[in-house]
Amino acid sequence: MYSVYLDTNIVSRYKTLKGIKPIYAVALSVIKKNSARFDFYTSKKVKDELDNRPSNPSGVIYNLFKKVPEKNYLEGFAATYGSAAYGTMGYGGGGGSRENSLYTFLKTIFDLDDAQHIFQAEINGIEYFLTLDEKTILNRAKLHDLPFTQKGLKIKFVSPVELNALP
Repeated sequence: MYSVYLDTNIVSRYKTLKGIKPIYAVALSVIKKNSARFDFYTSKKVKDELDNRPSNPSGVIYNLFKKVPEKNYLEGFAATYGSAAYGTMGYGGGGGSRENSLYTFLKTIFDLDDAQHIFQAEINGIEYFLTLDEKTILNRAKLHDLPFTQKGLKIKFVSPVELNALP
């Protein structure tokens, strides 16, 4: 069983398969017929993007998939002795938040919305990120394979054809 995060462009076309390359439509049809091989996941980010569309026929489809727990892009840190000016921090107080380093890294490669989806999938241990977006996700992922490996990213970016070809 493979865990697969569905990008918004997959969820929005999952039922009708309209407006996509014929080869992807065929592959998605096969994936749907063999869906027992996969655990499909989405995030609240997908729902938010679907809700912002003028007509949202995919809202019901969204509810068919498992949801990843939404992780915050910011992480808290505690203040250390001497990290604030004298008199500005009470006993035991202080600290702050900073952006998660993985999220910051992803934003250097992907558009902001894509980085948010990928962050949610990776941080939740999803194996595959399924998308139709060749230009801003699949191609960029191929170009940055080595930095992903160096950063310890485990997620694999796949098109419907590539997902369908898994053993």
